[in-house]
Amino acid sequence: MPDSNDVYPDFGVINDDKDEYRKFKTNNTVLDAIFQIKANAPLNTEAHSIAQSELNSGRLRFLIDERVAKTKLLSKKIGQNMRPEERAEYLKPFTLTSILKEEMNFTSLSKVIYLIKILLIAGNPLEFICTN
Repeated sequence: MPDSNDVYPDFGVINDDKDEYRKFKTNNTVLDAIFQIKANAPLNTEAHSIAQSELNSGRLRFLIDERVAKTKLLSKKIGQNMRPEERAEYLKPFTLTSILKEEMNFTSLSKVIYLIKILLIAGNPLEFICTN
């Protein structure tokens, strides 16, 4: 999947009654784009079932393992010329994906959702996306 260089606007929260997300608002924010949901036990159970179903069906795809990504990066001239800090920053999404996979095997759904959020915030270099 190639990088399209498309820039997407920031998404605003529809039901931000406590103005918790106001501090993130910019001139590019699309207001009322996301509806915030407070989870409860039945909703958590449903979300867990859907996540397990997607994982088991193979429809959910992960970045490649961090060791494979590092090997691929170092096999290219651009990767060999990177400073260690640049290389670590580039490999961060792959490292977080490896942590997510490990946690998904040993932890609760709430921790998995938290790690997915961290992964999304980190972004990802799309040239290495593939199933593991």
